Parts: sequence; structure tokens; C-alpha cells
Amino acid sequence: MSPLIYPSPTSKIFGTPLPRRYNLFGVVCGICDAKKFAQEKTPLSKGVVARKFERKNLESLFQKSLTLKDFFFGNARDNGNFFFRIISRKHGIYHFEASLVSCFNFGSGQAANQNKKEKPIQFMRDELLDVLKGLGIILVVFAHVNKGEPSQIIYLFHMPLFFFLGGAALIYSQPVGVILFVKKRLRSLAVPYILFSLISFAYWAFIEVKFRKAQSANVFSGFLGELDFRMQQFINIFTAFDMGSYNSFLYNAVLWFLPCMFVAAVTYHFICKLPKVWIPIVCALSALIYFLFLQHWVLPWCAEIALTTLPLFYLGEWLYPKIKKTSKRVDAVFGLSLVASIIAIVHFLHPRVNMMEHAFFDYKFFYIISVSLILLVIIIAKYLMLFRLGELTWLGKNSLIIMCLHEPLKRIVLKLSSFSGVDINCIRASFFGSCVIVMLTILLLVPIVLAMNKYVPFLVGKKKLT
Repeated sequence: MSPLIYPSPTSKIFGTPLPRRYNLFGVVCGICDAKKFAQEKTPLSKGVVARKFERKNLESLFQKSLTLKDFFFGNARDNGNFFFRIISRKHGIYHFEASLVSCFNFGSGQAANQNKKEKPIQFMRDELLDVLKGLGIILVVFAHVNKGEPSQIIYLFHMPLFFFLGGAALIYSQPVGVILFVKKRLRSLAVPYILFSLISFAYWAFIEVKFRKAQSANVFSGFLGELDFRMQQFINIFTAFDMGSYNSFLYNAVLWFLPCMFVAAVTYHFICKLPKVWIPIVCALSALIYFLFLQHWVLPWCAEIALTTLPLFYLGEWLYPKIKKTSKRVDAVFGLSLVASIIAIVHFLHPRVNMMEHAFFDYKFFYIISVSLILLVIIIAKYLMLFRLGELTWLGKNSLIIMCLHEPLKRIVLKLSSFSGVDINCIRASFFGSCVIVMLTILLLVPIVLAMNKYVPFLVGKKKLT
């Protein structure tokens, strides 16, 4: 798409006069003194009030300290031009590239900034998303440690939460072609899955099986089913069949999430190419096809489970911007209503959810309960942000590593704790005992996370910092 040029109020774009109030971007463009603006010394302070815009995005765009709470949109003066190229618009958040160009005349007809171009903006991270991932990964580790009633409640939403956040993160992503999108997801999901699977398998096959009794159930049938169960587990690293039980991923049960997220993200990307009105319909139909016809099927890379996550992707992209902007008073009232509704549903229905085991209890209530609990977690996270908990944000930024490594490390911690004379089952049934195991597991993961980010960032789809 060619850039849109905003020279002066009397100029024309594609033959149409540019109105004096052009409420399109919610961005200031060339409304200050052109010379000072070109020298990047004057804050953007004049113009017509159009709408509030993400302050951090403007700061990143202009690379200066902007102190205004409300930003304005105005027309470029006669002595200054500003070039924009729209990248995308999602839920009122505009993504664009901008550059100052050689049209700043200061009375003498001389161009002040010849061929000056700004780099494409780099959006700052959404801190709320990181806090939510941090809360989510703590809940995941706790649910895998605890064997009591709390873990059953957490299972209702802890994995749906991450698929919901996967959709929420899309509002900040720039639209790219299919090939580039698949490459990015291969780097951020598929490559970490293969590498972490190989690491987990090596530890499990050569070390853990000597000290911990392993199940010998078959993953495959036919001639593959006649292979040693360890060889079947190794082959399943690349096929990622989810047999509806933990037998498919004996080496690291949580790794089913990565291939499932990869398939879901790529599928949702294709669905988003459709007209907007069809996106929720296709997502709902995909989940319905699974519940009606494919619930007992097993597809490569957990593709059958990925169908159930498409509505969560859509709801994350649609609901997250709305719940993020709600006031504290609305959050309090809405949160209390959610708590009352969830307690009533759990008390009367006794739902059980385990996505890996294809257990959804009742698909008509699964999404209602899961999304209600997710919204409640978002409200809690918004209040936690008031306390500036950097540790929680750090956990969220590194949730992928913690997700992939906590399961084998948790088993080591539980084995070591058994030497204290306390039965492991008693520890896992106790809320306090489970919290202690969770805390120890995460603390042991901290140096591992720091080392991986520094020396082998490609394991988690990151580029090495220079």
C-alpha cells in the first residue's frame, strides 16, 4: 500500500480534499512549528482533539518524552509534510509506519531534513499480558503439583487462558503474509517444542526411568506398536499424537501445548483472511466439528484439540481490549458477579476439564466457565499491576521456558522431598505443601532461564542479543 501524504489543509488525497479535522489515526502530524518539529525539540501540543491514543506507541514513534495524556490529531502546516503507511487496525489500535520527509521549508524554500526517515515503530510490551502469563504459569505449575480440589478448579481455565492470551496478543501484531507468519511461529513454537522434547526425552529415557517406574502403554498400533515404549515416545516427538492420556508424552506431559498452539495459531491466521463477520462463525463451527465428530480422533500435532481453541483465540482478540479499558469500579462489580456465577456452576455441575485428555465435561458450558474464569483472572491481574510486581512480569516474559521445563524439575523436587520422610501424596494433597513445591520449582528454574536467555535464546524463539 502506497504512503498517504498529509501536506496541508488545502491539499488533496486521491482527488478528495483533506478535511481540517481528519479523525483517522489519533496521531499528531506536523502540527507544531515545522523547524522545531524537524529538530525534535518541541513536544506535540496543538491540534484538534480526536481521541486518546496509546501513549507508549507515540513515544516509540517519535522517540522523545511526551508528557501529554491526551494526544491530538491535526493537519500538517503548509511548511511540513508527514508520511504515513497504514499497517493494520484492530479494535481501535492503529499500527502504522511513519517518517518525516524532505518538505520542511522555513520561508527560504530550502528543505531542512532531506530524506530523513524514521525506523518503523517498535511497540512496547503490554505489561498486563506479561502479568497474566506470569499468573497463568504459576497456576499451571500449581495444578500439576496439587492433587486436591484447587487443581481441579484451575484445570477449568489454566490452559484455555494461554490460548485466550494468544488471541489477545494478535492485536499488537503487524499483518504479514502466510509464509512469513508460519516462519515466525515455527521459530517461536515448533523449534522450541522439538528441542525441549529432545532434552526432556534424553533425561527421561536415560536417567529418570532408572529411578521412577514408567508406564509402558503403547502410543501407536500396528508394527510401530511392537517397538519398545521408549522408541515409541521418541517417534511421537515428531508426530505429536495426543492419545487422550499422559501415555503420549511420558517424558514431559505439558509439551502437547506447543504443537497445539502452533496449529491453532496458523489455522486462526488463515481464518482471519475471511470477512470479519465469518471469523467467529468459522471458529465456532470448527469447535463444534470436534465435539460432534472428532472427539475420539487423534490427529498429528494435536490438531484435533487445536480446533477447540479457535473460539478462545477469537474471544481473546475481541474481549481483551475491552476488559483492559474498564474502570476499577466496573471491574469490582463484574468480578463479584463472576465469582458468584462460577461458584454456583461449579457447585451444581462439578465440571472436570483436561484438554490433553480430551475431557471437556460439556462443551456447552466449557467456554462459559473457562472464559468467565479467564475474565476474573484479568481483573485480578489489573489490580496486581498497581503493586508493580516485577517478578510476576518476569515470569510472564519467560513463561515458555517455565512451561517446558517445570514438569521434569517438579518430579525431581518431589522425589527429593520424599527423603524428608513425608509421603509425596500427602504433600500433593496439601495446599500449603503444594505451594512450597511450586516455589522451590520456580526458584530452581530462575538460573536456568537466565542462562538460556543469555546463551541459547534460539531454544525459545528469541534472537541472541548483541
